[in-house]
Amino acid sequence: MLNIAAILSGGTGTRAEAGMPKQFVDLGGKPMILRTIDVFEESHDIDQIIVVSHPDYIGKLETMRCEGGYRKWVRTIAGGAERYLSSYEAVKACAGLDGNLFIHDAARPFVTTELIGRLAEALRTAEAAVPVIPLSDTLVEVEGNCIKCVPERKKFRFVQTPQVFRLPLLRKAFEAAFCDLNICVTDDCGLVLNYFPNARIQYVEGDIFNKKLTYHSDIESFNKLFVEKNKK
Repeated sequence: MLNIAAILSGGTGTRAEAGMPKQFVDLGGKPMILRTIDVFEESHDIDQIIVVSHPDYIGKLETMRCEGGYRKWVRTIAGGAERYLSSYEAVKACAGLDGNLFIHDAARPFVTTELIGRLAEALRTAEAAVPVIPLSDTLVEVEGNCIKCVPERKKFRFVQTPQVFRLPLLRKAFEAAFCDLNICVTDDCGLVLNYFPNARIQYVEGDIFNKKLTYHSDIESFNKLFVEKNKK
């Protein structure tokens, strides 16, 4: 059974204001997306890598793939207008394959092989696995311009990627989603739970350093983190 990683890099990164799509931002002398891909390339738990790109950058990424001598990165495909559509393109690219799909944001370059391993291990008994970290601040529910209630923080977590799913479950979830005229999903875990609420999705311990580059101010802090990581 194959473990396939889909690296989502279909956005244009306008919020990062970097003058280029954020996946190509330099991180310690190397484009961020390659930093991310390198971790999956090194992981013993990953067999193949698919990169999902904005159509305008497929050629650039394919050049990187060939020049980098990657063994597991097998292809680069076009993504969709929304994140969930890019995930769907990755699922379609796995047609005819039996295995598990790890879906990861290209803008999270500090993912580790240890985290990938924890997810792969969880999938031995679960249908899906997702990394989470505890909330550091109090969570509130609002209504209008007022606070409605303060839920118990210990019941909630921040969700990260990669999120991994058995391919048959993910295929069925997308089939259900495209029959729904009111589809509204923010991530793949939410997609599956929306249509299959009884699916066994196990959570594993995430990593506080597995952050996502979103804003321009993140670029400097990410470079500092990378320098500190190299020192260690």
